[in-house]
Amino acid sequence: MKASGILEWALAATAAIRRAVDSLPTCATGVHMIVARGTGENTPLGKMGRMVENVTLAIPGSDYTAVVYPATFLDYQGSMPKGANEFHRLIKEHTEACPDSKLVLMGFSQGAHAMMDAVCGSEQAGPWRVDELGDDFKSNIVAVIAMGDPSHNPSAPWNKGTSQNQGLFSRTDIEKCEPYTPMIRGYCDTGDVWCDKGDDQRVHGSYFNKYTEDAVEFIVQKFLAANESSAGGGAPSVVPPSSTAGPTTLSTVAPESSNVPGPSTTSVPASGSLVGPSALILMAGVALSLVTLA
Repeated sequence: MKASGILEWALAATAAIRRAVDSLPTCATGVHMIVARGTGENTPLGKMGRMVENVTLAIPGSDYTAVVYPATFLDYQGSMPKGANEFHRLIKEHTEACPDSKLVLMGFSQGAHAMMDAVCGSEQAGPWRVDELGDDFKSNIVAVIAMGDPSHNPSAPWNKGTSQNQGLFSRTDIEKCEPYTPMIRGYCDTGDVWCDKGDDQRVHGSYFNKYTEDAVEFIVQKFLAANESSAGGGAPSVVPPSSTAGPTTLSTVAPESSNVPGPSTTSVPASGSLVGPSALILMAGVALSLVTLA
């Protein structure tokens, strides 16, 4: 092969390496949030954007992925299960790429219903049917945050709020939520049309002003506990929840999968994910050496 041909091949290989490295999954050093917006909200995060930013400020090195699903009311029967199945897909794909990652699941309204069905399984037959998550991801999922969940059950041990009524699609078999029950926190207040069968439309959107700080504290506690129980786990860096952010426009500007700006957004490649690019680097180096010798 002529020197010019070898050089062209080496340059092409270098470009391929760059593309391969750019496409590698990154593993958050904090938590990876999987977030589902509520019915009719703006993509990607809706009101959950405020909580996402607060978590990122409290736990440096965190990032998120938004659940892409219709979030429509008129086709709720089709929309909600799509969100639940998307939660399943995102959880499985991320833990395959980042087996040591710590996940936080978050959902508001229909997004909370989809998230809880993803974790606990659905109780409806037909197109609503979603299987429970199982215990394969118990070491990864550190917190599950539900805001205004239409499947709210007032007897569930994870409830936080004033509601004593069932939601519009109340979950009856809460035992299916094991082994994730200790990781779940649900917020539902009296009067909420969807999670409390109430008659006050204002309640459903009030949780973020009222409960964001509590939810962030819960997530931080669970994250720290998970790291302490991990083999060789030290004390990761966190920022006191009192330093968390106020209202944000993140929900209307952030991409569907992103490292959210915070004190630190360091991400590292998934373990073992550089094997392919490493081989290409070696081949490109050999080619460049041949050019030098030619």
